Amino acid sequence: LAAFLGRHPGRDVDCIVNSPGGDALEGAAILAEAEAHGRVRFRVRGLAASSASLLLCGGREVLVHPAAFWMAHRPWSLVAGDADDLRAEAALLEKVGSTDAEVYARFSGQPVDRVAAWLAAETWLSADEAVALAFADALDTEAEPEAPSPADYSEFEGAPAALKRLAVEAGWASVSPAREGETLDENRT
Repeated sequence: LAAFLGRHPGRDVDCIVNSPGGDALEGAAILAEAEAHGRVRFRVRGLAASSASLLLCGGREVLVHPAAFWMAHRPWSLVAGDADDLRAEAALLEKVGSTDAEVYARFSGQPVDRVAAWLAAETWLSADEAVALAFADALDTEAEPEAPSPADYSEFEGAPAALKRLAVEAGWASVSPAREGETLDENRT
């Protein structure tokens, strides 16, 4: 993205987002590139979750398709090591989480404490809710909806039941009837 934006300075750029997220620091880097360019409009189709919702905060404008979802949560990681390694990772996660809360708050105008509580709760918003809470500027009524990106949404505690069910039925979940011949347990979703 940085190279593309560098080749198009001063031009309006539309960036389509449909992602379950990824690395928090990569999301922050995309945010910084979009913010520095100054003319990036993000259009959310399907889903902007985790670091994908963070990067939206670098946009000049954020439009969300009426069928799309927005999600944010505290950062997490997988780490192996001794007690010192685990404490160091916990300290880093606290710093990243605090920074993320400040970024979301600055972008939306919401109080940092409120945003931090939403991150702790793993908050899922409909498109209308994202607009009402100022995490998006408006609904994107000109675009066609897209299916959410393939990901194991059953891993998210607060994910909508339909999204968890889709992950299981499509074989994206780690336990899925489309994988290994398992049966769908409706009580899981």
